[in-house]
Amino acid sequence: MESGVHILEHGGNSGYARTGSVSWGDYSLSADVKPSAWGSENDGIIFGARDGGYYSVDIVAGDKLVLGKSVNGAWTVLATTEYDFSSRWYKLAIDMKEGSLSASVNGTALLHATDSTYTTGGIGFESNSPFEVTNVSVVPA
Repeated sequence: MESGVHILEHGGNSGYARTGSVSWGDYSLSADVKPSAWGSENDGIIFGARDGGYYSVDIVAGDKLVLGKSVNGAWTVLATTEYDFSSRWYKLAIDMKEGSLSASVNGTALLHATDSTYTTGGIGFESNSPFEVTNVSVVPA
C-alpha cells in the first residue's frame, strides 16, 4: 500500500484526490475526518476506485451519512442514515470485503450494503466544502 502526504484542495467547485491501486481488494480503510457541517456539504471517502466508478461514504449537509456508488457517472445510494455532524474530528471506518460494504463513525456501525460492482480499487477523498482528513490507514481485511 502507499504512504505519504497528499493534499486535497479545490477552488469553488468539488475537489478530489485518489491514490492506491485498482488491484487492492478486501480491505479496511479508516481516517480521521473533520467536516464543515455546512448545509451544502457533500464530502467523503472514496474506495473501490477504478476507471468508470467507485464507492463512497459521504457526509451530506452535516446530518447524513450516505454509502453509494458511481458507475460511469450515474450515482446510486446503497444505504443512508441520519447522523448529526459538527465541525470536529470523527473516526470514519470502511470495510470492503467480498461484496460486503460497511461504514462506522467513532466505532459505531451505521451503514451496511451488499454490492459487488467493484471488488477491488484504490481510495480517495472528495469534497465540496472545507474538509480535513488525517491518519489514513488501509489494511488488508
